[in-house]
Amino acid sequence: MGFKIIKQMMLVIGLSSLPFWAQSQSSDGSPLCSNANIFEKIMDQVCWSCMLPFKLSGVGGDVPDGAADQKLLCLCKDDNGVYKPPGVPLGYWSPRRLIETVKVPWCSPSLGGIRLQDSIVGMGSRGGHKQQSVSQQKAFYQYHYFAYPIMEMLSIFVVPECARDQYIDFDLLFLSEIDPTWNSDLLAMILNPEAAIFANPLGIMGAAADCAMITAGKSNLDMFYSGGCDGLMYPMTGNVTGGGQVARNTSLVAQRTLASLHRKGMVQRTMGDDAMCETQYSPMIPKSMYKLSAIYPIPEADSNKVVSAPVRDSEGNPEKNADGSIKMRDLNVNCCHNLGESVHKWRGVTGETIPGTGEDYVYLLFQYTDCCLTR
Repeated sequence: MGFKIIKQMMLVIGLSSLPFWAQSQSSDGSPLCSNANIFEKIMDQVCWSCMLPFKLSGVGGDVPDGAADQKLLCLCKDDNGVYKPPGVPLGYWSPRRLIETVKVPWCSPSLGGIRLQDSIVGMGSRGGHKQQSVSQQKAFYQYHYFAYPIMEMLSIFVVPECARDQYIDFDLLFLSEIDPTWNSDLLAMILNPEAAIFANPLGIMGAAADCAMITAGKSNLDMFYSGGCDGLMYPMTGNVTGGGQVARNTSLVAQRTLASLHRKGMVQRTMGDDAMCETQYSPMIPKSMYKLSAIYPIPEADSNKVVSAPVRDSEGNPEKNADGSIKMRDLNVNCCHNLGESVHKWRGVTGETIPGTGEDYVYLLFQYTDCCLTR
């Protein structure tokens, strides 16, 4: 009997001496924390075409809603308040951040599948299927927010005059596990009291209209409370109701991540006339300033699809042909998507989810920047 107790004690001591990432497995031996291999597949997982279009002195492709006016010249002041020589305005997209959404707290696929802490407090869930009750459809995800300035890391297309970011390397910026408001809808209302106004059936109706507009290629910055086809921005927590659609759930969590960080002042606006020379605080998320591209578990850069969508007017209403039928157009699906765009457009009807390890997502965030080139 004594020998058996000694063996059990030795087993406990041996397990406790293992590094914490070696313990990230479930009882059946399956990994609880998967590895996204973001550095090994940087060339084929990154949607390089999402950096286009860019605009120089009013010449180039379309710009997002809320971007700076198209002018030939621009002016900025130096640190002493003296105007610099006239420059030319530049607007461009660049990959800036990673957002990973995970069910297992402290799990980081972007860091090779390690767990930053051996704790399961705040364990999440993917939610049930639509046939189940509403409570079973609820899902919860933690998030981790990384600096991932690929262009600076590769020393490609670096414009010092347009530098709006102090980060030049891969770095962990924030974790939801240390944010008490991320787990509680009630606590989240302390920072976001307007949730009482928007998190209701009227807000859901607005989100439906916003969904149609975003999917048709239009956006409305005034609808900051809407996550488009993904749902509502409020409450700004990891609690979502998605009927088991993992891609949609994680996309909404990524949107709420950005909205929450904007409210905390940790993320600033880099587009618009007043942001040409320096970033501006924006307590409400400017949705058109961002694009997402899933790089794990299934890289969105692998997609090459064409879908049909209604042609809509400026208010989001479908236009009709002479015979009364809805006017349709074919859309080439890019390897990145606007915030709130229909998950069926960028992830397919089935959601293309890998059971188990594929329920955690890693998104690459593209950010639009307006700046003034003075050299």
